[in-house]
Amino acid sequence: DYVTRWARGVKVAEPLRKYDPVAAEKLLFRQPTKWIVRNTQIGFPLALWAIGVATDVVFKKEEGNRRNRAKQLLQTISGLGPAIIKGGQALASRADLMPSEYLEELQKLQDDVPRFDNDLALAMVEEELGAEFDSLFELEYAEPIAAASIGQVYKARLRSNGDLVALKIQRPKCEEVISLDLYVLRWWSGVANILTKLLNKDIDVQ
Repeated sequence: DYVTRWARGVKVAEPLRKYDPVAAEKLLFRQPTKWIVRNTQIGFPLALWAIGVATDVVFKKEEGNRRNRAKQLLQTISGLGPAIIKGGQALASRADLMPSEYLEELQKLQDDVPRFDNDLALAMVEEELGAEFDSLFELEYAEPIAAASIGQVYKARLRSNGDLVALKIQRPKCEEVISLDLYVLRWWSGVANILTKLLNKDIDVQ
C-alpha cells in the first residue's frame, strides 16, 4: 500500500509503512533464534567462498581462479534472498571494492535472478484477490518474462476486457525476509566497519 504526494512538480508514491531500523532491532533482538539461524544461512555459504579465496591467495592462485570465485559468489548471493541480492547489485557498481571479474558476474543480478515456483506465485495472486487466477487473467507465457530481487513479472491479459498487462508478483514473505536480512546486514556491516578501521581503511559500509 502507498500514498501519493507532489514533490518538485512531480507526483510520487510513498509507502504507508516505512522501514524503521531501531524498531526492527528491538523486535528481532527478542527473537534470537530467528536471527541466529538466518545469520548461519547467510554466513556459512559466504564463509565457504571467503575461505576459497583465502586459499587461492595462500597458494598464489587467486588471479587465475578469480573468475571461478566470482561465479561462486554470484551463485551464492542469488540463493540468499532479496535483501542479499540487493546488496550484490550494489557491490556490482563498486569498482573501488571489487575486481572487474566480480563486477561483471555480479552485474548479472540486475536481470538474471532465480525465479520462484509458478504455482506458488499464482496461488498468492488468488489469495490476495480472492478469486481463481484463470477467472481474472490469461497468461501469454507460462513462465515469467523477468525476475528481480523482490518479485517476478508475467505477461498476461485481463479476462474482463482483454487488455495486455504486466503482472508483478512479490516473492513469498518478502517483507518479513527483508526486515530480518537488513537487521543481520546492519550487524555485519558494523563488524566490517570495525575491521576496516583496524586496517586504517576509510570505508563505511553501514
